Amino acid sequence: MNSFVDIVTLSLYSIYSIFFQSLREIQRFLWNFIFSLLMIYYLQAPTLFGGHENLPKEDICASILHLPSHHFYNDIGMNMCQTKLDNIITSWTTVFFTIALVLSLQHSISFYQYISRKSKKQSPETIKQAKDTKKYRDRCVLAVEQIIHVCRQENLSNKKKLNDVQRAIRGVSSHKYLLPS
Repeated sequence: MNSFVDIVTLSLYSIYSIFFQSLREIQRFLWNFIFSLLMIYYLQAPTLFGGHENLPKEDICASILHLPSHHFYNDIGMNMCQTKLDNIITSWTTVFFTIALVLSLQHSISFYQYISRKSKKQSPETIKQAKDTKKYRDRCVLAVEQIIHVCRQENLSNKKKLNDVQRAIRGVSSHKYLLPS
């Protein structure tokens, strides 16, 4: 019996591992794809839209790091520039994925609400019960208003007030529409 449990546990763990490994691969692909698109945009887009209009990489590095462009003709300068470019594009990609995540969560919540509303078809009994409940609530509000009115009258005796309050309460409790259970 114990070996069966072990086999099932191992199988479920394997399925779980494969599923999440696939999700990680999809996420990695999307990240690299968006990162590459943003890098191309950053290097080749017009300056009006935040790009560098396909300038030589040395000039782009000079404008990013505020150094003369001759510092970037060697490998050390280019490595420093590439690190800075990667940091910029990584921040843009992070912002992009955060916005996409928030929008997809919002969309999935509204989609779930839409589906749940569509799946809850109201039966005639439910509609009748809702109408009965509304009638009962209206009678309760009317009874409370009557009680308030009776209590504010100063020229009535306490016994008369008590009788009027009891009549208002009986009007609600004797009604055939009771609160739904």
